[in-house]
Amino acid sequence: MEQLKRLIKKYWILFSTFILINIFFLSVIINILNYEQDLKIRNSLISKDAKTILFETPYDIKINDLINILKDRKVILEGNVMMNNDEDKTKIIGVYYNYNIDKTYPLAEGRMFTLEEIEGREKVALVGYNLKDQIKNQVIKIQDQDYKVVGILGNKSSNSLVDSIYINMNSQDFNLNRKSITIDVIGENVSYYTRKIYEQLNETTKVVMEISEPIVEPLDEAISSNSIYLIMGALACISLISTVINISSYWIEKEKVIIGIKSLVGGSKSMIFINLFIEYQFVIIASIIASYLILGLCGNLRTINLIIALKSLITIMLIDVIVSIISVIPSIVKINKMNINSIIKERI
Repeated sequence: MEQLKRLIKKYWILFSTFILINIFFLSVIINILNYEQDLKIRNSLISKDAKTILFETPYDIKINDLINILKDRKVILEGNVMMNNDEDKTKIIGVYYNYNIDKTYPLAEGRMFTLEEIEGREKVALVGYNLKDQIKNQVIKIQDQDYKVVGILGNKSSNSLVDSIYINMNSQDFNLNRKSITIDVIGENVSYYTRKIYEQLNETTKVVMEISEPIVEPLDEAISSNSIYLIMGALACISLISTVINISSYWIEKEKVIIGIKSLVGGSKSMIFINLFIEYQFVIIASIIASYLILGLCGNLRTINLIIALKSLITIMLIDVIVSIISVIPSIVKINKMNINSIIKERI
C-alpha cells in the first residue's frame, strides 16, 4: 500500500495526462472501428461491381421508371429516398429487389422484406434498434404514413444501422431527382445497364447521372473520415511525450541522491532503468483502466461489441507503450551520464 501511495504521489501528473489522452484516443478508435464495421456490413450486401447513381434533372423521374427499366433483370436497389422523417434526422433508406436474395441485413429481431411485400407495394419497414421507441402497435410513422415494422436492425452491442429506417422502395412513387441509388444487377454487366438507364430516361426526360463506386475499403474510409481527430491525437502525443520527459527529468533531479546510493550499494544502472520502465507501465495500465471506467460511466461503451473493445484495448496499449518508450529514452540517457560519486559528494 505504501508503494502504491508513493507511486501515486510521484506520478499523479503523468497519470492524469495519460487518462486525458487515452479517453480522447479511445473515443476516436472506437468511432473508427464502429464505422469500419458498419461499412463492412454495407459492403456485404452488394457485389463489387455495383454502381451508385446520382440523378439530377429539372423534371420528375419516378422510382418506378427505374424499376421498369430493370424489371427483366435480377436487381437490388438501395438509396436514400427521404433525408429525414418528419422532425427527426433519421435517414429513410429504400430497398427494392425482384428475386429471393440470399443476403440479409443484421437483424436483432424479425425478418427481411418478402418478395411478395415488395412486389405488392406494401408499406413495410426495418427499424434501427435505437428507434424502437417510435414503434406503436408494430407500426411506425414515416412521413405521416403508417409502415408495418417487420424487423429491428442492429442491437445494443453494435452501431451498425441502429439509427436507420429501411422501407420498401416500391411502396411509394418516389422522385429520383437529387437521389443517390445504388444498383446491383446480379449476373449482369452493371456498367451496361447504367448506360441503358441513361439512354432510356433521356428519351423522355433530360437527365444528368453521376456514377460512382459504392464499395470502399472500410478501414481506409473510416480512418479518412476521422483524419482530423487523428492529427489532433498525434499532436496530443507529442505534447504527452514532452510532458513525460519533463516529469522524468524532474524526478531524476529530485531522486538522484537515492539513485546514487542504490548504485553505490550494488544496484546496477540497468536495474534502475528497468524499475523506472516498470513504474511507467504501471501508470499506463492504471490510466487505461481509469479511462475505460470513465467512458463506461459516460455511456460511451454501451454500443460496442467485444471484438471492438479488444481491438481498441490493444491499439491504445500499443500507443501508450510506444509513447512511454520514446519518453523514457532521454531519462535513461540522463541517468547513464550521471556521475554517482560527484552526486554523493555534493550532499556530504
